[in-house]
Amino acid sequence: MYQEAIHFIQDITEEKLITVYAPINDEKWFYSTRIKPTQVEKEINEIFLERENSKIVIQSCLSNFNRIVYGTK
Repeated sequence: MYQEAIHFIQDITEEKLITVYAPINDEKWFYSTRIKPTQVEKEINEIFLERENSKIVIQSCLSNFNRIVYGTK
């Protein structure tokens, strides 16, 4: 699942800005940045490690791309 998220992020690098949303500990978590693949990979990996059955929503700034990625331990 982690690799699926990374491949999706790499596919939308031409947009240069994405939002990543994930519910962790019943709180909404947002991550918006100019794409730096290494930094985004680290953030996604931490989400998947922190919570079993994690869900991440990845969306481009123009909403042209949208992907939900599920991860399990």
